[in-house]
Amino acid sequence: MIAALTAKWAIDQVIDNVVTIHFGNRAMQFVKLPDGSFVSPPGISATLTKSGSTYTLSERFGSKMVFSKVSDKKYRKRDRVKSHLDI
Repeated sequence: MIAALTAKWAIDQVIDNVVTIHFGNRAMQFVKLPDGSFVSPPGISATLTKSGSTYTLSERFGSKMVFSKVSDKKYRKRDRVKSHLDI
């Protein structure tokens, strides 16, 4: 019984917890941790945060990209650059 509960908890931690940001033909995947923060992909120094229905990608030198919700699982960058975020 304990093994089954542990397995369910582990599976619940990885369902619907990946955020993918697309830049043209490139993509970065951020994994959401149980505390609500996101882990950056290997070799990427940018950080991803969520506040309400808005995601913010912050680069280490200070530039930021803000993504706003356009549908249930799709967000668009607030300017005209062709990048989007999938959840």
